[in-house]
Amino acid sequence: MLEQRIVKRLIQFIGPLMILSFHPCLGGDAQIILGSRPLGAPEKELIGKASAILLPQGCPRGLFEACAASGVPVFPDYSLRFRYPGKCGQAELFARYNCPHPRTSLWSSTEDFKHARDCGHQPHAFPFLIKQDGHHEAEGIFLIRNERELSDTLQHVGQCEESGSSGFVSQELIDAEGNVLRVVLIGETKVSYWKRPAVPNQIITTIARGAVVDHSWNQNLQRKAVAAVSGFARSAPLDLAAIDIVFNLSEVDPEPLFLEINYFFGRRGLGGGERFYRILHREVRNWVEKIGLDPSGICLY
Repeated sequence: MLEQRIVKRLIQFIGPLMILSFHPCLGGDAQIILGSRPLGAPEKELIGKASAILLPQGCPRGLFEACAASGVPVFPDYSLRFRYPGKCGQAELFARYNCPHPRTSLWSSTEDFKHARDCGHQPHAFPFLIKQDGHHEAEGIFLIRNERELSDTLQHVGQCEESGSSGFVSQELIDAEGNVLRVVLIGETKVSYWKRPAVPNQIITTIARGAVVDHSWNQNLQRKAVAAVSGFARSAPLDLAAIDIVFNLSEVDPEPLFLEINYFFGRRGLGGGERFYRILHREVRNWVEKIGLDPSGICLY
């Protein structure tokens, strides 16, 4: 293939201390845009020669595992993304790292959930949430206020199971009045903003569903959330993600509760894609310098 011939020629000119980029917008000493191609022998040889590797936000598992296995520093570090996938995985992640979060139960199937209830175990009082495992940005989330809504949701989730999409969590509903605080982590930079309801009594709030982006509301809670995310990022390998936080607003002094981690996230709350990439470029350069390499060759396309 033409791409592999180009990579083979590139290998001949690569010297030591190489920064290899698989990111389409960030250049290094060498840049490879895989697209839908699998890793071939030339790419694997470059990975073996690299001193640091930059990965795309949509990095597939195979690429990350090949780069991580090389033993060189990688940005972003997606260890948690692949070790704890989906809603079920993140529930385990928050428990593993002692992150305060809403009370959550994991279910492998709707039959498991129904069996537990038949045995007298009520996971949550109404209202509560059901969240399908492989969904993000509030997709696959259902508000359960009564038996009818529970029955309808279990029927829908059961149909998804028949097509191969299994696993979900049930979760207590926090009295957040629909307000979700997002903390975007880009290297050492943290940007926080609220996703607030666009209409009264809106419980499930996302920008895609018309939520209002608010950077100024309740700065005290924003500081609490940023501190919590910063502490988490110091103890866990996480350097590029959007972490959603909720607060029980019925409490006088509520603490941040981790809701979910999004590795793919919109940029509107950050001020748009251009600002996101400027921050990303700066933080990648800082990261490269911190690991003892020269960041001057990191360019933003």
